[in-house]
Amino acid sequence: MTFEDSISYLFFVLILNFFLITKISWIAKKINVYDEPDNLRKIHNTPTPLLGGLFIYINFLLLSIFFFFFDINVLINSFWISESFTIVFFILIFSIIFLIGFYDDVYSISPKTRILMLSLIIYFFIYLNDISQINNLYFISIEEIFKLDRLKILFPTFCIIILMISCNLYDGINFQSFLFYFINFCFLYYLNPNILILIIIISLLFFGYLNFKGKIFLGDSGVYFLSFILAYYFVIYFNYQFELIYADQVFLFLLFPVLDSFRVFILRLIKNKNIFTPDQNHFHHIILKRFGYKISIVILLSFNLIPVLSYFYFINPIYTLILFLFLYLSILFFSRVVKI
Repeated sequence: MTFEDSISYLFFVLILNFFLITKISWIAKKINVYDEPDNLRKIHNTPTPLLGGLFIYINFLLLSIFFFFFDINVLINSFWISESFTIVFFILIFSIIFLIGFYDDVYSISPKTRILMLSLIIYFFIYLNDISQINNLYFISIEEIFKLDRLKILFPTFCIIILMISCNLYDGINFQSFLFYFINFCFLYYLNPNILILIIIISLLFFGYLNFKGKIFLGDSGVYFLSFILAYYFVIYFNYQFELIYADQVFLFLLFPVLDSFRVFILRLIKNKNIFTPDQNHFHHIILKRFGYKISIVILLSFNLIPVLSYFYFINPIYTLILFLFLYLSILFFSRVVKI
């Protein structure tokens, strides 16, 4: 792909996003997909369109279709898939994942049903797609390799589902999910420049602007779609060892939402509650009440940047993990216990 082609594609993406921005309210009214305030766990006061996922998905899908018909080598290089049929299969899979989330945004599906559906789809995808299977885990912190053998399909399936669930719970205040996805996709683009990852980054910038102003939310559709794409590329880049990224480094990049969701699940179990019962015990709820919105965003940004800095400064992931947990627990303790 030439420089002129790249500029043309970029220009098309920008025009598409400007068009979608102007039609957000109209689309929301037509399909009636809003996040209604409930005065319980939700902190917004007015119905807000759940169209962030649709916004990003349309960008990704249309460009994928365009490249498929006019420059399939772009998809081959971007998806790391060599056969046309497999590319179609991949597009179908991420579309189904998006549609499950979108259907849940509109009509609501029970958490167990969603998890079961997503687990089967992702397992099926990994089973048929060898490059997304994980045969070995390389840990740079302890310089050890662990062979997964029979778990090479089940392990990545489990990890992707955990990431999806955690990111769904993590999506709590404006700009929070944007920071997590934007920083991680930018890092992936650094590891290996990819036109489709660049499209996601550009789409996220437009979404982030609208989300910061409280005009649009990501929704389950966006969380599931972005989490799947993010996990897919982390697995591919790990398997191909781009810039020598290791399992414990990937773990750090995706740790924050998983850690907080795990803590909340434990608290709910202790209180004999269903683990999927909504509440305001998440990290973002706690710091928002204590520090206000602006400082909370700075705190969340800092946690998302810790793995990036650790990677670029060649810090042992174990030390980074200790620092991460120390800061996380310290802020929770200060927010809950210390009075000013």
